[in-house]
Amino acid sequence: MRLQNKKGIIITLLIVICIMMMIFYFSAKHVTESDGMSRKIAGFLMPLIEWIYNLFPHDGGSSGSTLAASGGGLLDEINHYLRKLGHLTEFAMLGAAVLLHIDYICQYVKKINYKKNVAITILVVALYAISDEVHQIFVPGRGPGVRDVIIDSTGGILGCLLMLLIIKKIAKKRRNEQAGEIEDNGNKQS
Repeated sequence: MRLQNKKGIIITLLIVICIMMMIFYFSAKHVTESDGMSRKIAGFLMPLIEWIYNLFPHDGGSSGSTLAASGGGLLDEINHYLRKLGHLTEFAMLGAAVLLHIDYICQYVKKINYKKNVAITILVVALYAISDEVHQIFVPGRGPGVRDVIIDSTGGILGCLLMLLIIKKIAKKRRNEQAGEIEDNGNKQS
């Protein structure tokens, strides 16, 4: 079991580092390049959003209104929210990976404290979110934002909590399996 935990520690550390490198890579892109990537996705999603929008009645109960009438501002709005969702998702992945890494370390040293693990994870993610915004000071066309730190940290918290639920569910399943094995062994000896 301890060898398995050592492998888990190494693998999860590599995953954390890869996610951090991915975040750094996307943050290092010039604003026009980064905006162009998200605009392509927003443009791809536009027909779907328009179709959903047209399913429901508008303006006094008439259906069939189109979003195209609202002009190019809608694409900008979709693009804006898509970019924020990207930040949230990247940091959710980071939060999940950091908590999993900490959990493997705690299993190795046989000291599991979920509250401390979550607190440490949130701290690591928040510090990385701050460092990401500081990094953007040096990228042409980009700049730091407190709102982005909040969005990133929120994503990290959501990913961390989701991973915590998964970890607890797996731990409960293992305990139940071990209890079943002990009961089976007791029945065999009787």
